[in-house]
Order: sequence, then C-alpha cells, then structure tokens
Amino acid sequence: MPKTTVDLVRAEGNFYKEQFDKATQQDFEALLDQRIDEAAVEVEREVGSEHYNSSDPVTDSLLCTAETYLACAKCLQTIESIIATWDREQLPSEFVSAEHVAQMIERYRRLAKEILDQFDTTFDEAPKPYLAAE
Repeated sequence: MPKTTVDLVRAEGNFYKEQFDKATQQDFEALLDQRIDEAAVEVEREVGSEHYNSSDPVTDSLLCTAETYLACAKCLQTIESIIATWDREQLPSEFVSAEHVAQMIERYRRLAKEILDQFDTTFDEAPKPYLAAE
C-alpha cells in the first residue's frame, strides 16, 4: 500500500487536472493514484520490503517523502508527453514551460534518490549459527 496520497502529490507538484488533459476531477485523481502506485513499487523495490513495511515513524516519513517525489516525477513525465503532442502550437497557460519539465523531473528523482540512498539494503546472507545447528 502506498505511503503517499493524492493530496500530497497534488500539493507538492502543484498539479491540477487541466495539465493532464483530463475531463473530470475523478479522472485526474485516478491518474495520480496510478502514478503513486508506480512510485510505491519503485520505492519498495529500492529499499526492500523490510524497510518499506517498517513501523518506525521516521522511516515511514522518509519513504513517504521519497514516494511523493517519485510520483511527482512520474506525473511530470506524463505532462512532458502531453506537451510533445501539442507540437508547435502555443501551449495553454496551465502547462508548465516545456523547457523546465525535464529539469523538474530530474530534480524530483534526485531528491528521492538522496532519501533512498540512506537505507542499507545489504543483508547478511550467511547462515545463522543457531539455525545451522538444528
């Protein structure tokens, strides 16, 4: 289950439905949910399920923030694709500048990586002495 929420991602990225060419708020929130689910899988894969399912509030908060950043990056990739389809026409005012989208994606990915790099994902695979003796 993802740690972040639609409200957190919407607020962090300052996203609104018109940027995603969505007709309804429900369609917009479904898209955000999809990007959050993708980010959650990526974060869990990166840190391992032991860390991801930790009940430690500090760990949970850090992973929520990383997940929010990755979801924002994924949302911006969607916006980048939409901008590309507009070809050379003037973009509607609700779109972010095409020149800045790639920089924003990189920034969010970098911020998430800085958080995720704090987690030790190496596990000692040596047999435990008390288990080996049985």
